Amino acid sequence: MRTAEVIGIYPTYFQIFKFFSPADTRGNIGKLCSELHLPPFEDDGGYTIQRMEELKDLIVKDCKLHILYHAYTDHLTKEKEHLHDEFVSIKKDIVVCMDDLEQQQETSFEMDVMYGDEEAFCLSNDNISALKLLLSQLQEYKAENEVLCSIPQEEREALFEHMVKSKKKNIEALQDEIQRLEVLKMQSMKSITEAIRASMAELFFAVKNSSRFLFHIMMMISVKSCSNYLRDWTLYLELDKKANDPSRFNNRGCNLLKEEKQRTDLQKSLPKLENSLKAQTDVWEQEYGKEFLVHRQNFLEYVQQQWDHHHTEKEREPKLKRQLKKTKQIQEDMLYGTVVRTPSQRQIAGTPTPGKARKLTGPSTISTPTTFLSAALGGTTCESSIQKPPLSASTCDLTEASKSNVKTGLLNSTVSHQ
Repeated sequence: MRTAEVIGIYPTYFQIFKFFSPADTRGNIGKLCSELHLPPFEDDGGYTIQRMEELKDLIVKDCKLHILYHAYTDHLTKEKEHLHDEFVSIKKDIVVCMDDLEQQQETSFEMDVMYGDEEAFCLSNDNISALKLLLSQLQEYKAENEVLCSIPQEEREALFEHMVKSKKKNIEALQDEIQRLEVLKMQSMKSITEAIRASMAELFFAVKNSSRFLFHIMMMISVKSCSNYLRDWTLYLELDKKANDPSRFNNRGCNLLKEEKQRTDLQKSLPKLENSLKAQTDVWEQEYGKEFLVHRQNFLEYVQQQWDHHHTEKEREPKLKRQLKKTKQIQEDMLYGTVVRTPSQRQIAGTPTPGKARKLTGPSTISTPTTFLSAALGGTTCESSIQKPPLSASTCDLTEASKSNVKTGLLNSTVSHQ
């Protein structure tokens, strides 16, 4: 840009320099110095004029730079307006396509486009390209739907009158149309099925593709065998648990025999299946140089671990039952007291048997002294107040002694301890 053009655009700077020329400035300085009785001003050898020229050059450069910035700002502003107009236009087309397709927004980008603020949307080239791609996809879907629904207008108008009225001929016409559409549907399904069969034949039966699926087929065979073994093992554990459950006899059906037979068959077949799997896994490991893992563990180690765990549980089960029974008995003794069983008494021949409905004259109570609780907890035996008669005592004496120890209205099993 020439200096004249710069001066024409920015005349203010140059008017100031023209008004304050170096000669006029020096004259004014000399006049002021004489009036103020100051020593005359001495020029520094032309440096002032040189600085003024350099300042002029800098002002010209600053004006040029300002012009460049102004032009670039105008360019960016126009680009922003262009991108904003393009964004608004694409957004309108996207809204129309989504309404026609009745499609909902799936991604966050689509949500921002549909419901976000237009002024806050980032007008970058990547976003505009993504908008164009989205619009093209929606237009393709719309075109496909239009092709599927490309029925001539004449055929549509022929059915309009039958869609309103309900006469016999209208119903027959609609039924004929349904049959025609069913035939078209079967023809379309036939073409699709034949295409799928052709692709399947090309994939699975072609010689050139058989090597691609070999590794997958071998893996499927091994995985299927392991899956069958794990299924049989789980079933065996369930049947073995049922076999050790006493409540299974409450079932009066024929499931007991079936379950027992099935458990026996599994007990015989599991070792054979383990040997077969061991041979298959050995071959697979030698061929591919890897370990065959089940649950991130070597398969044979996993099988052995399951058997060891099963045997350990079976050994612990009787001990747990005895321990639970003992704990339950101790809890009952602590709650209700220790039951002392008296020896059964033999009746003399001819002695009348008392009636079954025996009336009690007094309340039946059981005293529970602290000695019995301590005996139950400490493991000592509690002694009853009833002394065992000697063997030489006669039967009558035994009867007399028993009657003397039993209070009126109490049975032998409800004797209160002193």
